[in-house]
Amino acid sequence: MFALHKRKIHVLKYSLLGSIISNILLVLGSSLLCGGIANINKEQKFDHKQADANTLLLLLGLLCHIAPLLFNLHSMDLPISDRTSDIQLSRSCSIVMLIAYVAYLFFQLKTHNQPFGSEE
Repeated sequence: MFALHKRKIHVLKYSLLGSIISNILLVLGSSLLCGGIANINKEQKFDHKQADANTLLLLLGLLCHIAPLLFNLHSMDLPISDRTSDIQLSRSCSIVMLIAYVAYLFFQLKTHNQPFGSEE
């Protein structure tokens, strides 16, 4: 919120990107390591639906961050007045990622909540 208030948009974008990547990769790597240590003599089992959802969200986040960058690099030769489509593409990618995140939360909390619930 402070970066947005001070108009540090690039800091905000890279902070969000780093947060997304570190949460998905660091948390997944840590859980795999701890699960491997806890189950040294057993085979680990994973829910493929959850792994597929995380992989697709990571891929979508990557594509939504790369698309405006590539479009910006391509339109560097154009005058600044013709570059408003960069902002439109960035905003549309943000909306797509927000919708995907809400759909993922719905998937995780409502439709497939058994793997995430507590075992009694």
